Amino acid sequence: MEIVLTDPPPAVHGFSLVELVMVMVILGILAAVAIPRFFDRITFDTVGFYDQAQGIVRFAQKVAVAQRTSVRVDVSAGAVQACYCATPACAACGAAVLDPLTGNALSATAPAGVALAPVADFSFNGLGRSSLASALAVTVTGDAVKTFYVEPETGYVHP
Repeated sequence: MEIVLTDPPPAVHGFSLVELVMVMVILGILAAVAIPRFFDRITFDTVGFYDQAQGIVRFAQKVAVAQRTSVRVDVSAGAVQACYCATPACAACGAAVLDPLTGNALSATAPAGVALAPVADFSFNGLGRSSLASALAVTVTGDAVKTFYVEPETGYVHP
């Protein structure tokens, strides 16, 4: 029996030119399209403020029901806040509703480039019903446009 020793095949090191070009093309697409979106805060600010505004309105209704009192919600172009009614007709704000996490007034101010529309004032009574005559569509605009609604009879707040 004869043993023949042969040299092992040469090891291949590195990448082919096609592989290198494809990696460069993919990195170029990411640099042009995806990466700038990570550094643009306006999209995140818009969605975050939308969630805050909707949460404040929902919490105002829950406080009104839990405490059997009227709670007023003021929506301006740059902020939303909740407060207890100072008058029986709820025409003005009294003491602020407190945020259960921070103990501060329950309000949110829109970040730069984000706005609310329309400007509206309404209240929730002790049964959770809103003082609105028709459904109110609150729109948060920035890089994206998001809308939530407040129903008149039930006070239901939904996207």
